[in-house]
Amino acid sequence: QVEELTNDPEERVNLLLRNDRCSSTTNATYQSLEKTLRAVVNYEAVATDVARYNRDSFVSWMNSTGDDWQSVLAGENQRWHESWARLGNDDALAAIRSWLYRPAEVVPCRKELVWPAAAAGVTFREEEKRQENVALSAELGRV
Repeated sequence: QVEELTNDPEERVNLLLRNDRCSSTTNATYQSLEKTLRAVVNYEAVATDVARYNRDSFVSWMNSTGDDWQSVLAGENQRWHESWARLGNDDALAAIRSWLYRPAEVVPCRKELVWPAAAAGVTFREEEKRQENVALSAELGRV
C-alpha cells in the first residue's frame, strides 16, 4: 500500500488503487521499492509465519491457563475489557473461536471501522457456526 500521510493521516486511501491519485512516478517508485524489498526478504512467507506463531502462541496460552481461559480473557483488568464488554462475552469468544478454526493466514486489514458481519446484522456466533459448517463440509469431502 502507498498512502499520502499528510492528507490521509489515518491511511485510508491506497494511492495505488486510485487511478485519479496515482501518478506514474508513484507507481514507478512503488515498483522499485517492491523489487528491492523482495530481494532482501520474502515478506509474505514471514507474515504467514507470524500469523501461525500468533495462533500457536494463543493456543499454548489457552492450554497453560487451563479451563478458565475464557474468564481470564473477559476479566475487567484486561486492556481490551471495554471493547470486549461492548461486543458481549459470547460474541467475543465466538470471534476468537472463528479465528482459531481457520488456518493461520495473513488477511488484509479491514477498511471499515465496523466488523462487516456485525454491520450486516450477523452475530459472531452465527459466523462461528458458518465456519464450523464449512470446516465440517471440507472434512466430510475428504472422507
